[in-house]
Amino acid sequence: MTTADDSSRDESPTRRFGPDAVPPEYRSVAATATLVPGRIEPDVCLGPGRSDSRRLLIAWFVKKSFYWMFFGGAAFASLIHFVERVENDFRVNYRSPESVEHGLLSAWAFVVLAVLIRIAIAWIALAMAYPLARARDADLEPRSGWNRHYATFSDRYKVAKAFRALRWTHHVRQAALDRVAPGPSRWRRMDPALDVANVLGVISFIAAGLAFTTISVTDLLIS
Repeated sequence: MTTADDSSRDESPTRRFGPDAVPPEYRSVAATATLVPGRIEPDVCLGPGRSDSRRLLIAWFVKKSFYWMFFGGAAFASLIHFVERVENDFRVNYRSPESVEHGLLSAWAFVVLAVLIRIAIAWIALAMAYPLARARDADLEPRSGWNRHYATFSDRYKVAKAFRALRWTHHVRQAALDRVAPGPSRWRRMDPALDVANVLGVISFIAAGLAFTTISVTDLLIS
């Protein structure tokens, strides 16, 4: 038979109430369990002034244009190949300048250009985030050893990648918008406009694929 004293001893210390509910041996564990990670302020991810915020927004708009360029370009190329009745099979080796040049001069120019811009903007955004990583050198453990210079650069590179990812987030971009355009302006209209363009690009790609497939199947049945 369990008494009231036994049940109170079996009760977990974290379920008791009152100022002295948690015994001393449990207090450090309870304090650790209730720790809340620090909040990352969006302004920390931006450089001083408005110039860095402006560059970030331009890079974001270019990055976001990938979807309408890629899918809209694919729909356009499919239309050209369908009208000309040629094989719709095109491959680009992005490691070969001749292959890239051939792609940019073909009906698939928008698709190739979208991929090139996507790759370039990733490195440009990383370069823009690198000064923020340099400013955080004091927060990193100093490296030692024969490869300390490479190790320091490697740490900065990883921190810069983290800042680049943070700078793409909505809250950081909103902070950049507040710096560049506090009131209504074309900067604030760009994001919704690109959303519409991207959706239309995807819809045109799907519609073109369905239409060309239907026409091809109909031609086969008639013939």
